Amino acid sequence: MLYNKSYLEVPMPPKQRISKETILETAFTLLRREGEAAINARSIARAAGCSTQPIFSAYSSMDELREALCRKALAVYNQYMERGLQNGPAFKGAGAAYIAFAREEPVLFRLLYMTPLRGMNSVTGRMDENWARILQVVQEATGLSKPLAERLYLDCWIFVHGIAVMEATGTMHFTEEQISTMLSDQFLGICGRLHQQAALKEKGAADYADPEC
Repeated sequence: MLYNKSYLEVPMPPKQRISKETILETAFTLLRREGEAAINARSIARAAGCSTQPIFSAYSSMDELREALCRKALAVYNQYMERGLQNGPAFKGAGAAYIAFAREEPVLFRLLYMTPLRGMNSVTGRMDENWARILQVVQEATGLSKPLAERLYLDCWIFVHGIAVMEATGTMHFTEEQISTMLSDQFLGICGRLHQQAALKEKGAADYADPEC
């Protein structure tokens, strides 16, 4: 007896097509919800409803995917900074935005600023996109030379980073009013000190002035 082979063949289901963007978005959602420890091929595949094969077709390794996640986290951070630079005194707004990012996106903050990242630059490198703009704002607002403006930026950033770490880890939380007051006090205190040292050096009182002024 002859059979039509078309009746005997079991149709194969169409191959599942998961785009690279879908994998990245799924991994990013998982990262935000469960933290960096949840980022592995199986957990991402489970969340995306696929096997691990599409993940490794889109990315050569998990390290490459993690680097893509870091870039996406950095894009979110830059959105905060952009809003901060347009809000009130730009330098103060940037500091408040950095703290807000730590408070509202603690997982992303810890990923970018509290963990060593393979394939990524140092913290300063990750801030390059905003560094030049903020430095220019500092110079225009204070009249300080570029070297002194850089010192002011760094000293204030260290202070702001400490507050942000406390927010991200839940060690302490501050109201917006408290943060505003602390940022103003820190900025004015350091700025006044640098101006004073520069004035002393100009008058020839080198023993009382910082040699870098």
